[in-house]
Amino acid sequence: MDRLANKYGLYPYHSGGGCVHFAYDTKPLNIGLQWLINGVDGDEHEPIIDAYPENSDQLCMFGLDFHFLDDSQEDAIAKCLSALTCKMLLSLASITPAIDYAVDDRSFYFIDTLERGVLKMKELTNYIYPHIKGMQ
Repeated sequence: MDRLANKYGLYPYHSGGGCVHFAYDTKPLNIGLQWLINGVDGDEHEPIIDAYPENSDQLCMFGLDFHFLDDSQEDAIAKCLSALTCKMLLSLASITPAIDYAVDDRSFYFIDTLERGVLKMKELTNYIYPHIKGMQ
C-alpha cells in the first residue's frame, strides 16, 4: 500500500468510521482541500471505503469535496469544474477519457484507473489554482 501511494505522490488517509482512502493535498491551493481516492466495485462504481486501492490498473473514484470553503471559493471551483470543462480536461489528460464523472456546486468526482486518474487529478488541481489563487 505505501509503495503504491508513494509511486503517485499520495498518502494513506483515515477519515473515520473505518473509511480509508489514498489522499492528495491540493498544494498550491493551500486551502485545506484534498482529493480522496478509493477503488470502486462493480458496474455501479460504488466506492470501496474500507480498503486502499491495490494496483495501478484498479478503477478508482477520485473525489474532491469543497462544500466547507467560503462561498466565493466554492463558486469559483464549481464554475471552473463545469461539466463541459471537466469533459474536456478529463479527455485531454491522457489518451483515454475518464469512465464517469459528476460535478455540482459542492463536490466533484471522476472514475478512472489509479494510474491515469492521478494524472487527471493533478491536471485538474493545476487548472483550479488560477481561478482561486487570489481568494486564499
